[in-house]
Amino acid sequence: MRKLLFKYYLMDQNDNIKKELYCVEQCSISYNSLARLKSSANMTIREDPDIDYFNDRIQPVCILDGISYPLGVYLICSPSRKLSTRITRNLTLYDKLHLLEDDKVLERHYVPQGTNVVNECRRLLGDYKSNITESDKVTGSAREWGIGTEKIEIINDLLSSINYTSLRVDGNGYYVATPYILPTEREIEITYEPGVDSILMKDMEDEIDIFNVPNTIIRYTNNPDITPPLRAVYENNNTDSPTRIVNRGRRIVDAAEVSDAADMETLVAACKKDAYELTDKYSHIEFQTAINPKHGYMNCIRFKNYDINDKYIETSWSFDCRIGGKMKHTCRKVVNI
Repeated sequence: MRKLLFKYYLMDQNDNIKKELYCVEQCSISYNSLARLKSSANMTIREDPDIDYFNDRIQPVCILDGISYPLGVYLICSPSRKLSTRITRNLTLYDKLHLLEDDKVLERHYVPQGTNVVNECRRLLGDYKSNITESDKVTGSAREWGIGTEKIEIINDLLSSINYTSLRVDGNGYYVATPYILPTEREIEITYEPGVDSILMKDMEDEIDIFNVPNTIIRYTNNPDITPPLRAVYENNNTDSPTRIVNRGRRIVDAAEVSDAADMETLVAACKKDAYELTDKYSHIEFQTAINPKHGYMNCIRFKNYDINDKYIETSWSFDCRIGGKMKHTCRKVVNI
């Protein structure tokens, strides 16, 4: 037996809890790890005069078997009102990354060569609470962004230069970024397989498409500040890969310039990252489970069902916040590269 409960907290613009909300009639949450704004929600509530729709935030929390799992801190973006026998509002909610889309630099933003990237990201975040993994990596060249550039774009550009994940927000409202780890090197976080206590639904979809998957990846710099220019090449010669050069009988090349790389090691790591990312069409699955609030950003999953027993990275998930609700998952297979 699973004991499931949902609660909702009204917060001020500093993420301080004002009160618990008892007016929520419906809520659904979607998470897309590949999107710039990763999490959103839709909510229907009865009118509550205590809510400041311009400044307040809402935090849904799922309580599973007595353990609380915060599902994010959301900005109220579209509080449309419906007047009938009672007043209700349909709310469109976005995670706090939306703040960094609205916040743009007021003048050209210049970052000198040799600037510590993590420190610069924190400086751009200002007083917002963050948890970005420390790094001694610095910019390999001077960088500049034009007037009106969104801060989230600048931060993600900087994080990419040291092979970090893009910026995200955790369940408690902290801005987070971590070093990118190849999926083949990730530890399994969640396992789904049939069984007496399984929450896995029966139906699923498995799709394979290798027609345009590159097997040769080239990444290079072309900046006068980086001397000599850096170039990294990955060739898929893995004997276990159906997309390797020998198996396809030809090269399928993906070449791209990168704006900055802290050093050659970072560029090689970024090349491997892109090699994996470009295999996302190779094999992915969609399936449903009962609601599992332990999911977040790019979870590493072991999936066992029918004739499938493989390691996957989850790219998106969604569910309605209600008892008996189903959770939809989209995952892509971890491919040895």
